[in-house]
Amino acid sequence: LMDIDPREWSEAFAVNVAALWRRAADTLPVVRAALAPGGRLYVFHQPPWWPDAAAIDAFGAELSGTLAAHGFEVGAIRVRDAAPAAIVGAIASA
Repeated sequence: LMDIDPREWSEAFAVNVAALWRRAADTLPVVRAALAPGGRLYVFHQPPWWPDAAAIDAFGAELSGTLAAHGFEVGAIRVRDAAPAAIVGAIASA
């Protein structure tokens, strides 16, 4: 991935970056190492559609678990209605 100075960032944003959770073992340690202590990671995902409300909830739970498994403290998972589909957002601290 990228060559990033450790503990340099106070915030990082990921918008529709599937690799963040599909390749979490590769990506999340790099992001966590780049964040200063207490730094925040904001993750947002909006696919073209969700099959139903249960899929939205399941994705939020999976995202939360993935972030926690890689050393992040998940403060909130939020869902907002939007077109063409709902947006799921997570706020996590390093």
